[in-house]
Amino acid sequence: MVITAFLSHLNKFRPMHWMFFFIAVNVMLMLIGAFPLTIAASFAHYYIAGQTGCQCDAFLGFFAGLSTMFTLAATGVIQAIQVYSNAVNASPVRLSTVVITVAACYLYALAWSLCPFFGYGEYGFELHMTNCTVNWKSLRHASRKYIIAMYVGCVALPVVVMGTSLALIVAKVNRQVMPIGQTSMTSQTIKMTALLFFGFLLAWMPYAIIGLIAAFTDFSLSPESTWLSSLLAKSSCFYTPIIYFFMNDRFKRICIDTLPRRLAGALSKFTTNTSPMSAVDLSDITQN
Repeated sequence: MVITAFLSHLNKFRPMHWMFFFIAVNVMLMLIGAFPLTIAASFAHYYIAGQTGCQCDAFLGFFAGLSTMFTLAATGVIQAIQVYSNAVNASPVRLSTVVITVAACYLYALAWSLCPFFGYGEYGFELHMTNCTVNWKSLRHASRKYIIAMYVGCVALPVVVMGTSLALIVAKVNRQVMPIGQTSMTSQTIKMTALLFFGFLLAWMPYAIIGLIAAFTDFSLSPESTWLSSLLAKSSCFYTPIIYFFMNDRFKRICIDTLPRRLAGALSKFTTNTSPMSAVDLSDITQN
């Protein structure tokens, strides 16, 4: 629905909305490239695509997950920039800035995802043998170095960036005197940013911890624990657009407009009853 809404109403979306369009694209990458093989393997109780399929599955899943993480971190940075720009009546972020930022996130994710194909790290089967990801159990020195570097550059860095951005937004809003309406809109944006941040932690921390245990200890992990943590991490691609849909009025209205009239009316009533106070883009605030 998100992708259809964008393609149908290109001129109605704010630059910040495009961050979530690209996250929706990551969802499509997961659905098309990674999940079919995993689902088929779950029913067959073994990985049916062989080693080549495993490599492609792991690459697509890892790339989509990393690009989502980095795009979320960049979203927090842009939200913080908009809060501080608003204080000096600067113009809101431009679409060109968003496109360049997302392109940088994708290139950074691509670099990390391609490393295993060049001997720095490797992809392999997970314990339950129905999914493929980074081979945490590899004893190769290059793979161990890759795992350590990946935790710094792909987990710790986004967490620090998102947490710092959220803290800066809260600090700025608490120090700044705003009109009542603008304060309400900004506080809702803070709630949305916080939800995205803690949702990110909830999705990726179990997977990160399981990976560290598998890579650097002899502790025996159950196949169920690795499968559940992997599924939870991949779910971040799905819930992020949902959070933004329910907490951003403009984005929600445009998406609903793309649906058939009867379904749009029912969804509009449901979202109005469940989320009466939706966040407004900080770009809307700066333009008022």
